[in-house]
Amino acid sequence: MRKLLFIATPHNALFPYQYILCLMKTWNKLFGKYNLAVSTVESALIHKNRTFLFREAYNKGADYLLFIDTDIIWQPEDIERLMELDKDVACGVYKSRRPLQDIENAYVIFGKRDDGKLAVYEKLPDVPFKADAAGLGFCLLKRQVLETMINKIPELGYPFDYMTIDEMGQEHDGLSSFVGEDMAFFYRLKKAGFDLWVHPKVLVGHLTPSVII
Repeated sequence: MRKLLFIATPHNALFPYQYILCLMKTWNKLFGKYNLAVSTVESALIHKNRTFLFREAYNKGADYLLFIDTDIIWQPEDIERLMELDKDVACGVYKSRRPLQDIENAYVIFGKRDDGKLAVYEKLPDVPFKADAAGLGFCLLKRQVLETMINKIPELGYPFDYMTIDEMGQEHDGLSSFVGEDMAFFYRLKKAGFDLWVHPKVLVGHLTPSVII
């Protein structure tokens, strides 16, 4: 029996044509290997979007939930590589559109320093590796993650709700007292007993006025 791959895309604007083209190629390549479903929800509140899609995937019995943001450019083979990694949580790699920790074109991947603070990766390993946080723009979750995180809402809170920097024990950047929904999700994910794996060969594009890859 084919497994259900649920592609979830939160958005708050129009869909770039590059996203539509990537989605069409994915459908043509993977239809027949998996039962495919695509869902989207529009709101300026990204954490609410992700929570809605997360619960929808859970309710539909999805075997895999794949978050793909509208500003990501990918190939069907990128999805297959994450599948083949066979981890509970697996992310692809893309670069930030703004400096992270004063680093231009930094990868949106974070690991803990010796003092427990999160730092971006300036150079990626050649093989899949564990990280502590990443962007959710191209992230694959197995069914077990959906079930566990839903069941732990009373203990950990909603998976994507914002958290304060103090709650996470991180350094203030002088700009905000909160972290985004992606950082908050991976913090809760770790608390729930899951590891984040990153596949360095899954390097996807990140749309800007000029595309960063």
